Amino acid sequence: MSAQPRIAVLGSCVTRQAFLHNEGPEPWRLERPVHYQARTSFVSLVSPPLEPPEPLLAAIASPFEQRATRDDFQRNFWSRLAASQPDLLLLDMVDERFDLMAAGETPRYATLNDQISTWDQQQRTRARRRLLARLRRRFAKVAGDGLQRVGLQRFGLRRLRRLSLEVNQLWQGAAAGFAERLRAEHPRERVALQLAPLSDTFADGDRADPRDAAAWWERKPEHLGALRNLLGSYGQRLRQLFPEAPVLQVAPELHRMARRHPWGEAPWHYTTDYYRELVRQIRGLA
Repeated sequence: MSAQPRIAVLGSCVTRQAFLHNEGPEPWRLERPVHYQARTSFVSLVSPPLEPPEPLLAAIASPFEQRATRDDFQRNFWSRLAASQPDLLLLDMVDERFDLMAAGETPRYATLNDQISTWDQQQRTRARRRLLARLRRRFAKVAGDGLQRVGLQRFGLRRLRRLSLEVNQLWQGAAAGFAERLRAEHPRERVALQLAPLSDTFADGDRADPRDAAAWWERKPEHLGALRNLLGSYGQRLRQLFPEAPVLQVAPELHRMARRHPWGEAPWHYTTDYYRELVRQIRGLA
């Protein structure tokens, strides 16, 4: 068997699961990628760098999530791509599901991952409870004003919803800018596209229990459907921007979520059969 090419991944755990990792030591997986950038958006990658707020980073418990957040703010993807010199760059769009953050009047952007979103909500909830307990509803306007600089707003960041027209316009321009910069700085870089779906069905055919608080996709099927359509349109745009890139597409019958997935049950955490087939297709690119 020929040696595996040096592979970098820009995308999500969907593609990363094809490679060896701590919870996935099985020999059928590919060797670890030479660079892996997750929890980021093209909008971040073509925006000038931002200094990440240290209190925000400190609130993220996972070293991986903390590192990914710092890389997103500082745009470290570009320097690390140059340093790793991969033979192949795999792109998937699943982490484009996240909302964005904007800073400043001439905005710079960052990606609002799940850890940041949870921290922001917790901060706002705690502040609201403190203010309401103190003011006893008598000073509603004061309470409202007191919530203006809590959470992300404390750092001058405002939230932009992924499914908004504003973010779609930003992404379309950023995708073209990303392709242009990649070709300019890495003209020999081979690119392949991993157009992963978002599933709402487990391998046994069941759906999530709607009483499960974590299963937002079951409680809000319209939101999952909108995200699925949006990521599908992103994939079509990438095909236009990288017409020479091979497309990795796992058969629909393998688009199934895994029960008790090590990283949690979610529409982008599939069964082992999905990742095995993805590995087979990646090997075919060598």
